[in-house]
Amino acid sequence: MARKFIPKQEPGGPNATLEAKIVLLGDTGVGKTSIALRFTQDTFQTRTNPTIGASFLMKNMQIDETKIKLQIWDTAGQERFRSLAPMYYRGASAALLVYDLTSAQSFGKVKEWVNELRLNVPEDIIMVVVGNKVDRAESHRQLQSEVGQEYAKSVGAAFAEVSAKTKQGIDEVFQDIAIKLVQNKKTPKPDVPAGAGGGSAAPPAEKSAAVNLNEKPPGEKQEISDSCCGD
Repeated sequence: MARKFIPKQEPGGPNATLEAKIVLLGDTGVGKTSIALRFTQDTFQTRTNPTIGASFLMKNMQIDETKIKLQIWDTAGQERFRSLAPMYYRGASAALLVYDLTSAQSFGKVKEWVNELRLNVPEDIIMVVVGNKVDRAESHRQLQSEVGQEYAKSVGAAFAEVSAKTKQGIDEVFQDIAIKLVQNKKTPKPDVPAGAGGGSAAPPAEKSAAVNLNEKPPGEKQEISDSCCGD
């Protein structure tokens, strides 16, 4: 019997998968893990334990003809884990900066994370300022939408208000990120001359919107432990 010939797809070909790392940052209790779980597993838990270090989740998507594998890192919001954050957001293509609409204090932490990202990651990282718990906003809101919108605009970030509990806006946030990742892949980046900006050009892998992550940082915790009221 004659063997069927199957064409081999070269790396970067039409059927290649775009891999990208997304990190969730924010204060403890804002619901980062609840957002990650709602998006990846469509589940919601009212109460769980705080995240220790970070948790890792995967989600496959498709935008037009492009297959996308999202590697989602949910980081702990507790201050004692703050020093571990760089190993999780390093190499990220996108960052969700999450705050609680019912906690003005948590919005201040978002500003701290933005400042840290600006110092430590490439400028082309996709940032989204996300106000969670919109399901409680009618009676417990401490921050109006305009506050988040204006701040996000000032730092070049997108903005969304979501509810991990009801799923409102969750899929749309990640869908918009995926669309931008595909657009960035199709848009050639200008060459950066060696020595520009006082240093050598950054390695291509760090400037690309698609980042392959084959190894997990040491100390990474596989279990998901968080809540809408946890991390």
